[in-house]
Amino acid sequence: MTVAIEMGETSAGATAALDLEELLATRLLVQGNSGSGKSHLLRRLLEQSAPWVQQTIIDPEGDFVSLAERFGHLVIDAEEHTERGLQAAGERARIHRVST
Repeated sequence: MTVAIEMGETSAGATAALDLEELLATRLLVQGNSGSGKSHLLRRLLEQSAPWVQQTIIDPEGDFVSLAERFGHLVIDAEEHTERGLQAAGERARIHRVST
């Protein structure tokens, strides 16, 4: 099964897409100046791949916290580092058999 992650349109108006299976089999570097759209690209990838891919997001700036509501991600506030928060994360990982 091929899963296409729609990223936008080409200059010709065709759908620009990434093959999720190919993306997972390789590596991805997202690099650019401030304001160039790195977070937008990552958000799009995370939103489009959520139904098929287990996700662990380390988000020190809080750019992706809103994804938790939409996809049921567990959010641990990095500033708190509470033992309770870490235990909740571990328990949820065990329940859902998440590999991180």
